[in-house]
Amino acid sequence: MKGLGYALIVGKIQQNLTKSYVMSVWVNFKIVIRKKGKPMNRKRKIGCGKGS
Repeated sequence: MKGLGYALIVGKIQQNLTKSYVMSVWVNFKIVIRKKGKPMNRKRKIGCGKGS
């Protein structure tokens, strides 16, 4: 039972680490898109307009 409890705790810690890692990556990704994507957004909107 002791080993099982330990495995569950380790699993939870790993889950939390991956969650926070994914969140930080996503935030950085969004920031990069915002910096790079200002001219791109206009093109995309025009493209979407043609499509619809």
